[in-house]
This record gives sequence, structure tokens and C-alpha cells, in this order.
Amino acid sequence: MKKKLNILNNKYWLFVWGILAAFSSCQKVEIDKSVEEILSAKPMVESFSPSSSPVMGLVTVKGENLNFVKTAYIGSTACDIYRKINSGELVLRVPAAAKNGAIRLVTSAGNEVVTTQELSVSYPTPVVSSSVPNTALVNANLVIEGSNLDVVSKVMFGTHEAIVEFKEASAIIVKVPFSKDANNDLSFYYFKDGVESSMVIKAGFVIDIPMPKAGSWPTFLKQGQSVIVNGANMNLVESVKFGSTTITNFTATAESLEFSLPSTIATGKYTITLSYDGGTSTVVSPEIVYVGVKLEVYCDFDTEPITYIDKKSDYLTTLQINGTVPQPPVPGSQSYAHLIMNTGTTLSSSSLAVFRFYYATNLTYLDLAGNFTDPVLHFWVNTNNTTPTIQIEYVSGTKKANRAINTGTEWKLMAIHLRTLFPTGEPTNYFRLNLQSYKQDVPCELNLDWVVISEGVLTGLGAVDATADFAY
Repeated sequence: MKKKLNILNNKYWLFVWGILAAFSSCQKVEIDKSVEEILSAKPMVESFSPSSSPVMGLVTVKGENLNFVKTAYIGSTACDIYRKINSGELVLRVPAAAKNGAIRLVTSAGNEVVTTQELSVSYPTPVVSSSVPNTALVNANLVIEGSNLDVVSKVMFGTHEAIVEFKEASAIIVKVPFSKDANNDLSFYYFKDGVESSMVIKAGFVIDIPMPKAGSWPTFLKQGQSVIVNGANMNLVESVKFGSTTITNFTATAESLEFSLPSTIATGKYTITLSYDGGTSTVVSPEIVYVGVKLEVYCDFDTEPITYIDKKSDYLTTLQINGTVPQPPVPGSQSYAHLIMNTGTTLSSSSLAVFRFYYATNLTYLDLAGNFTDPVLHFWVNTNNTTPTIQIEYVSGTKKANRAINTGTEWKLMAIHLRTLFPTGEPTNYFRLNLQSYKQDVPCELNLDWVVISEGVLTGLGAVDATADFAY
């Protein structure tokens, strides 16, 4: 028994029947047909025009039930359905490989119709009217003008097929491929009588292969981070090394190169070597800092504000971004915190400034046991020939560790094993570095940057294990 289909603002049936004129109104429509009958309607062709078309031309077919046509053929060659206008009209594009033949239309239900009349197919020959250069850079876009260029099926430089970026009857744009072959004749391929033919547009075309050029190298990398090198002609790179490690898998386009690092690479400083031209030429990066263990960054004054440090009420204390010392070497920073303390303090008196962890958006320090086996606190410090005191306060009012520090004029990457100083418990939001000018050793200068916790000491970056020097 046939189902009564009550169709009103139903998206599914609008899709199936949206091409029907009955849906031009908002009235309720009843169709006394089953779903199977609707989908199995056999297509009919009343006419097609023009009766003769060049390859890549458009042919309009008129008839009935054409909205369910899924595939189309001219003779035995499949062709694109360029546009479905409504249930009674669709447009086909004549494929480059087509021959004279009847038009065959097949629906999704497998019903088909074949025209009694054949479409006559013509084969225009592409004509070049613009001047074609003798040479071009690899990856450059080459513009060629003329007529009938839309029938070009592919463009070859010797044995290397070019990417066609744009094509119409009057112009074609191709990207010059990479080739070190002696013969790079520029040729157009097109179909004639259904058979692919070719014509040489420029014999002896020379492909200029420049060196890959890195526009930007990474300066700092950590475990699990993808390495991306942006630049020009990066798809000319044939092999990649990170330090002495050969990178077996990398992807490259003309604009960028990307790869991942194996987990076996240790913390340290490395260069990236890009080889090309059969390995006879290389491009080498500056030294890149790599951290090969778990690392959590809590403050880098390149990205975090100076307000991560609270300056106390002493009006003689000054705090700003950058002082007179150079930037710390890792991770290639542009900003550090510069603190000048002019008032003497004691270990029991208030600190003149405090670096507070709870300002950080990274909260992994609250669960060190869950994130690290051997959590080691690191920070860069430069005291510029003065002797301030740094106190690590783990929990409010208790568990404090102190050390007077004088780094001369050099930056030192201090490393403190937190589980050695504080064997039990986890830090709270009170976790902080208290910055003091102990006794009357004033004025004191303290420059601070890159507060992090890592798995173990970052000896590969020159970190100094200062755990034993902190008094608890």
C-alpha cells in the first residue's frame, strides 16, 4: 500500500523535492507516491544543445526527472555534471578525452537514458600568443596567454608535470616544478580525436634552482613541539639533520618545512642542517635551544607582565622591565625583570619584592607529584656584582629556604630540587620567591627571568644545581 507523504517545511523532503514547482507556495502538499517510486523515476531526454561542441564546452540537456541523475557520459567517457538547473534541465561539460557519441544519463537508482542522437565533438588546438621565457625560477608562476588554452589537459616540463594554478580559454598559469634534468622542454598536452597529443611550447626551457632560504628559524624548542622553518623554496630540501640526528620524516612546501623530533634527543643546543642539490649544498641555522624533558613554564617576561612581581611599600625599591645587563641566553628573551633594593632587611623582616606563582595561568605547580618525578625549579638570575637574598617559600609562613646570591655580572640558571628541600607535601597558591637585600648590603640589584619547573636539572642549558646552597 502506498504511503501518503505529508510534506510541509520538512528539510529532507525539501532536498528531494526542492526543485519542484509545487514548493513555490507554503501550502500543504500531498503526493500519492511511495519513496521508492519517487527515487526510481526514469529520466527522459527531449533534446540537447548544441549538437556539436568542442572539448571543455558546455552542453544543455532538457527532459524530465533529470534531478536524480548522478553520472553522465558522452559515448563511453564520463563527463562532469556542470550544473543541475531543475528537474527538467541540466548542463554537462564535455571532457577533454571525449569522442563523438550519444549522451547517457544514469540516476542514483540505476535507471538510465541514452539519446538517439550523438553529440559531435570537436578538438580545438591550443594556440600560444604571448612570449614564453627561456627560463624561470622553480616554484614561480608562469603565465601563458593565447586561445583554446582551456583544452590543455596537462603541462609538462620535460618529464615533470606542473601544477596548473588557473586555466581558461585565453590564459593558463602553471607553477614551475623542480627538475635537475638536462631536458625540460615545456609542452602542452591536449586531446585530438579522443587521443592525447602534445606540442612543445618552448624547447630547452631552463629551470633555475635557487637555494632554500629560511626566513625564520625557531630559537627555543621543547619536547613534543613540532619544528617549523618558514622561508622560500623549502621544497628543494632533500634531507634534514637536527644536530647529528637525521630526521627521516619531514614535510615541505615552497613556503615552509616541518618535522617532529625523536624523544631520544637530550636537552642542549643544536643546529638544523638543510641539505639540497644532491647533498652538495647546505643551509645551517644558528644554535637552537632544545629541552628534551618535561618542562612547565610559569613566567617569561617576554610574554608575562612585570606585575608577576609584587613590589612592597618601601618607596626606595624600584622595579621595571630590563636594566643595564644583557638578556639571558635562554630562551632568547627580549625582556627580564630588573629590581633595585635600597633598604636593608633581615631574614625575619618583610621582603622588598615577591614573585608569586599564583599569578601564572599554568597551575601544574599545585600538583608536582602528578606532573613530575623529580621536579626542579629553575630561574635565571643576575645580581650585577651585588648580593641579594632569594628565599623560596613553599607554604605560607613555613618551609622556607634561603640563599644569598652573587653572580658577578653573569646570568646563572639556578636549579633547585624541590623534593630535596621539601620532601613532603605540595606547594599552595602561596608558593613564591621572596626577594630581599639582607642586612645592610645595599643597594642590591636582582635581575630575574624564565621561572620554570622541569623533570631533572637542565644541565644541557648550563643550569647550576644550587640545591645544597639553600638553607632550610
